[in-house]
Amino acid sequence: MKNFLTIITIIMMLVFTVSCNQKTDTTPAAQTNNAENTHNAHAAHNASGSKIIDAMHAPMMAQAFEKTKNIDVDFLVNMIPHHQGAIDSSKILLETTTNETLKTLANNIIQAQEKEIKEFTALVDELKAKNTDYSDIDTVAFGDEAEKIMNDMMMEMSMIEVSADNDIDFIKGMIPHHQGAVDASKQILAYTKDDKIKEIANRIIADQEKEIADMNNLLASLTSK
Repeated sequence: MKNFLTIITIIMMLVFTVSCNQKTDTTPAAQTNNAENTHNAHAAHNASGSKIIDAMHAPMMAQAFEKTKNIDVDFLVNMIPHHQGAIDSSKILLETTTNETLKTLANNIIQAQEKEIKEFTALVDELKAKNTDYSDIDTVAFGDEAEKIMNDMMMEMSMIEVSADNDIDFIKGMIPHHQGAVDASKQILAYTKDDKIKEIANRIIADQEKEIADMNNLLASLTSK
């Protein structure tokens, strides 16, 4: 009888151990893997069939979405690949476009956003050295909202009906891509306490809202022909 009870006890312990191992891993490493998997899933889902559109978010897909307790750093770290996507797509456009207005737009995007990437990279190192006084509630809320903004942008871009015209596809993709940066910048302004981040966010909003208006006008002109 004693041996029987011992065997039953061992079996129950094994079942419990297996059950625990099957639960979702919430360690930081697992969360990082989950984030990477989310990006890979989006990459597969959002392949548009247009090289010029896919280039806009390829750098973001190659980098796990940053969600830490330093929301100022997270904003910059996530904006860097977003900017790089705009640069890469603009360079592809310049290989084919004959539209002078689009050439000017693409060159402006490349020049402005390459400069900002350098600025952001330097500022990240500075901000990482600072102590942050953001609450856990705010950091979690910010991270979740920021990721939703990115996902919404990806979803909108994935639904673009691509054409054989790189000029039109570039504009159709860059409008929601720019809007994603505007939305992310407005979001950080609701949380950040850093004056430099506020200045950067307001600059992005002003610059990219103007370019969105310009692109909408140009798209209307190109598609009405």
